[in-house]
Amino acid sequence: MTGHNGLMTWTAPPGWRRIRQQVFDRYGRQCWRCGRYADTVDHLTPVVLGGGYDLANLWPCCRRSNYSTGAALGNRIRGQRRHRAPAYQAWPTARW
Repeated sequence: MTGHNGLMTWTAPPGWRRIRQQVFDRYGRQCWRCGRYADTVDHLTPVVLGGGYDLANLWPCCRRSNYSTGAALGNRIRGQRRHRAPAYQAWPTARW
């Protein structure tokens, strides 16, 4: 298996520079998690969890977002943070 050698280091597969450029050409240079400038490519499903090097599994990512997550599938499924409405409705300010 290329890409992961059992240690927590990453080895580029053959043709990685071309694949990386195809990802940036397809999706642009905006981080898929936070919207910053993307200078790395992230695997949606990590290689150690069965993900491959096809374009559907690779997304542009900034260094901060890419290096802050490990190979946890839950982090990848959630994707970008969405702002949620509060769980409760505030009481009206009008006096009774």
